[in-house]
Amino acid sequence: MSKKIHFLLFFFLCLASIPLVAQNIEVKGVVTEATTNEPLPGVTVKVKGKDTGTVTNMDGKYTVKANKGDILVFSTIGMKSIEHTISSNAPINVSMEEDNVALEQVVVIGYGTAKKSHLSGAVSSVGAKELNGAVATNAGTALQGKIAGVSVTSTSGDPNEGMTINVRGISSLSSNDPLYVIDGSFGDLSMVDPSDIASIEVLKDAAAAAIYGSRAAGGVVLVTTKSGRKDMPTKLEVNFFTGFSQTPKKLKVFNGEEYSRFARYYKLSADGYGNEVGAVPFVGEGTDWQEVMLRTAMTYKANANISGGSKTSSYSASASYLNKEGILRNTSHESYNIRLKSDYSFLDNRLVIGESLIVRLSKGEGNINQDTMGEILRFPSVVPVFDPTNSTGWGTSADINLPNPYAYYSTVNKNNEKTQIFLNAYLQAEIIKGLKYKLNLGLRKDHNRSRTYTGIYDLGSAGKNDAPDLSEGSSDYESWVLENTLNYDKVFGKHNISALVGYSAQKDKSYGLNGSNKDSRVHLHYDR
Repeated sequence: MSKKIHFLLFFFLCLASIPLVAQNIEVKGVVTEATTNEPLPGVTVKVKGKDTGTVTNMDGKYTVKANKGDILVFSTIGMKSIEHTISSNAPINVSMEEDNVALEQVVVIGYGTAKKSHLSGAVSSVGAKELNGAVATNAGTALQGKIAGVSVTSTSGDPNEGMTINVRGISSLSSNDPLYVIDGSFGDLSMVDPSDIASIEVLKDAAAAAIYGSRAAGGVVLVTTKSGRKDMPTKLEVNFFTGFSQTPKKLKVFNGEEYSRFARYYKLSADGYGNEVGAVPFVGEGTDWQEVMLRTAMTYKANANISGGSKTSSYSASASYLNKEGILRNTSHESYNIRLKSDYSFLDNRLVIGESLIVRLSKGEGNINQDTMGEILRFPSVVPVFDPTNSTGWGTSADINLPNPYAYYSTVNKNNEKTQIFLNAYLQAEIIKGLKYKLNLGLRKDHNRSRTYTGIYDLGSAGKNDAPDLSEGSSDYESWVLENTLNYDKVFGKHNISALVGYSAQKDKSYGLNGSNKDSRVHLHYDR
């Protein structure tokens, strides 16, 4: 009898377990972005109320085991979370929308972050979508026209020159340049590839920039580069770009015949003008110096970025190449960028260490100043580019103290090479809930080398060079910054308390060496 009871109990238990086992099913699907319908990698798919979950792969696909009636929660940074109830083993495909409220809620302000609604200072923010909407060859160009009240202009047409950024207008009493902070340490905006930027914050007023002291007299530009996400599969992006630039239109100037008539009417005394006794007035179009000196310039750019992360770490690495011709002949720019950013967490995210490394190699050719275009427009159209009667073969003007533009930029060869290294490393520890200590170390090193070679020329009244000249120079800049901060942040209800105590130390050093065979002198400067 006892055996029969045991058998019946075992039989009913087996029957009860059958539907439970049957309910455990494998659910698959694809997660896409609503606006572009492209797959979303790194989306967390979790069974609500349980520890079961997974992450979408590079194609946005996922596979998770759950029971009928369970609720799947789809979530990722910057997107609205979605919940979906499992009713069968049919695929569950979801389309996620951007969460604009969450994205705009928090902004970077110096040594921390703050809710946008709590800011009383003038802080403007630009995200990756706005920066990458148009292809830019440097970070300054990417920022142009994106923030009201911030002036971004080009100092010249030289492809090797950066952009001039004014946050608070132009002042003659102090430096107009803003302070650039890259991933938490002081740097140079030109060393950052626009494709690597996640966001840019501009601190405009004294309240927002006060924490940086006198260094922020011209405002502060905070640059945050792209980083990987934890629990995200490895993602690779490769981009290629090619384009061209040219002057929208040429300015209307005298051709050769018009210039000759003008010179004869006003009795201008100069060789080639046509007012000499018995001289024959110039007939024909002459030399169009805008056509000679300006060109359609090509630009080539390539960028590759790889990112990903595990449960306790994240990483992002990129490499880029840029080759840009200048609109002015004999000017060009070439650069290589390498970037590495990673962070690692320990002790249940209470201890975090990370670093950001940027290495930039650039090379430029050309010699442009603010008067270059004026010289091209003012040089007489009656003068040819080449003149076989001249000993060096260049066309010249006797009385105009300007060089033949084509001759000058062909005989004067100026090259610049620059190597920039930027490293920022940090350690952050949560002492108690809400109280965090952060140690930040920033290192920067710039090496510049310039070389100018001037060949033999005879440019009339503009000058003559009987022997080649060579001048070379080099300069180095080194800097380190050490910062210690203690930050307390407590939120209770509709109220919050924030406190910051910190110590910062910085040291800069620069030195240079210049030499020339023209005067056989060597100049050395050294600054601490």
